[in-house]
Amino acid sequence: AFPVHGGAGIMGTLLVGLFATNKPFAGEPCGRPAVSREGLFYGGDGTLLCLQAAGVVTICAWSFVMTWSVLHVLDAVRRIRVPRPVELIGLDLVEHAHFDCNAEKTGARIMAFDALEHEVHLRPPDFY
Repeated sequence: AFPVHGGAGIMGTLLVGLFATNKPFAGEPCGRPAVSREGLFYGGDGTLLCLQAAGVVTICAWSFVMTWSVLHVLDAVRRIRVPRPVELIGLDLVEHAHFDCNAEKTGARIMAFDALEHEVHLRPPDFY
């Protein structure tokens, strides 16, 4: 999700600082300019690009702090991470009762049977 929403959002925000222009939009009342500053490619001095970059840094920092805080509280209330044996064999087998497509390459089958000896309980598949 981050490459789509985060990456595209950051790119779009920074591109405003490069391509913004004072030309009014078609149908804009009274011919007001669309933006108060021009982008770097349209005669601007880079101020808008710096403002946009500062906004990106601020939003990224705020998002990191809020996400870390919420996950920290959730982890204190209820453990978020799966148990170690389940992590080793993979959630595909534990949750869906089948191996992933790279099971042979990763040795997941061997790890799964080792984990079964340590009492990792597998759910039966729901579709049978």
